[in-house]
Amino acid sequence: MLSSVSLLFWLWQNFENGKMLSIKQIRNSAGCIKLEVARNLDMNTKANTFMKVLLTCIYVIGVACVIYYSFMYIQHSTEIQNPEAMLPMMQYETGAWIMMLGMPFMIASCISMIWIFKLKKTLGRLWLLLPALIEIVVIASYWILER
Repeated sequence: MLSSVSLLFWLWQNFENGKMLSIKQIRNSAGCIKLEVARNLDMNTKANTFMKVLLTCIYVIGVACVIYYSFMYIQHSTEIQNPEAMLPMMQYETGAWIMMLGMPFMIASCISMIWIFKLKKTLGRLWLLLPALIEIVVIASYWILER
């Protein structure tokens, strides 16, 4: 257990230094799995560019959802969308609950954007964390005011 934790820490440090690592599993003659780490791969490979584009798309979709559901909550419409549902909710409750369910994913998306693009300035980090902060404020106001 300790060796896997130290390996992950070492990989994280080298990734932070701008070096991408690849890990290959190799079976030796005794059948044991050995990890081989290749160093000094360029960070601008096709796979890394694809991951940056994918994480950016996920982040943009998350920001759009935060904007939509926060406006749904701020409008405070008491109209029930599906009255025949098992748990009928008003529109503002629906927006708050969907934001509660999506909050961990939005926080993870914000942190991954900061980590992938290696933002050092506080203002840039704040702009990327702003949707998650808005989501936390809306959820806190729902729990404080409505419950």
